[in-house]
Amino acid sequence: MEENKNKVVELLKQYMSTPENEPSRGLSYLREAVSILNGQGKTLAAHEILEKE
Repeated sequence: MEENKNKVVELLKQYMSTPENEPSRGLSYLREAVSILNGQGKTLAAHEILEKE
């Protein structure tokens, strides 16, 4: 569980540091992070992240 939390944090950091001229790469990080959260049943957290982005 802690491993997934760390993975989500790392993916979101990578998403935030992705250059604007590489949107597909950034979105892949975001999709993976949201997928992990949804898989853990943390759908509200996943929804809030997507809503803000």
